[in-house]
Amino acid sequence: MIIYPIFFLFSVAFVEFFVLLNVKSNVRSVIELSKEAVGVLMSSEIEDGEKEVLVRRSSMKLFIATFVFTAKFLSVFVIFYAVYFLIDQLSPELGTAVIDGFKSPTVLIILTVATMCYVWVRNVAVKKL
Repeated sequence: MIIYPIFFLFSVAFVEFFVLLNVKSNVRSVIELSKEAVGVLMSSEIEDGEKEVLVRRSSMKLFIATFVFTAKFLSVFVIFYAVYFLIDQLSPELGTAVIDGFKSPTVLIILTVATMCYVWVRNVAVKKL
């Protein structure tokens, strides 16, 4: 039972890290750059030589945007692994319970619903402020 508050804290921290790192804008950037590149490829008004130059530029921009997104995403997981590692070092029983909890579909469903509720409450609070 003590594991549920720990999971909820993990999920709240996970959401807050994503907000803090502004991952949403990186996802939008990748999507927009992808649409732009496809638009260039599908255009019948642009000559093939120009398309090659534009696609090279777009691919480099897309690579950089994807790299930044991936780096931010992985940094969040590294932080959480470090916290798990610390928990496991301080209390191996609790570390085992955390891993077992992540294997349980029931715990994952409860955690997902709780996280969705937290995000909803957070969004309402941010809009009111």
